[in-house]
Amino acid sequence: PQNPKTPLSRSMSLYMQALTFAQPIRPLHWVIKVSNLKKTIDILKCLGCRLLRHEEFEAGCEASCNGPYAGYWSKSMVGFENEHESFVFELTYNYGVSKYARGNDLGAILLHKKNAEGVDIEAKMLAEFPEAKDALVDKTYRLVNDDLIFKFEDTQATGPQLVRGVELSVTDMGEAV
Repeated sequence: PQNPKTPLSRSMSLYMQALTFAQPIRPLHWVIKVSNLKKTIDILKCLGCRLLRHEEFEAGCEASCNGPYAGYWSKSMVGFENEHESFVFELTYNYGVSKYARGNDLGAILLHKKNAEGVDIEAKMLAEFPEAKDALVDKTYRLVNDDLIFKFEDTQATGPQLVRGVELSVTDMGEAV
């Protein structure tokens, strides 16, 4: 692993560390603030996910589920299986917010390149969303205003779950872990 005190680049003072999921501990979900809910869900469906549930709210969440926003927002749970068996994406959409600043946050979602049936999911995504080619930088797809950040690893899933792990962007990895 990379030294947590080594900067990623001169222009960015964040540090990355990959966390890979291993059983018996199961990650439940990752909250992603999205600026275009429909496009984000369409991309996740292309990867094999389905919309599990959707909720609308009139005021901000007391637990800051939707970030530091007080207005109307929604929460959509999207996953490969139901949320009691599988990792899911919790997509929060704040009405009127068109872009989010990134900082101590998700670096990338690490995905198997092939699903359990051997289908190349990266190729499928590029066929359905050709604009994703332009969003590829250093093996990382930065999609939908940088809301959805993926890296495909040359591995094959053994079940419906494509998520292998996450990369985090933090200013102090020692403090974060």
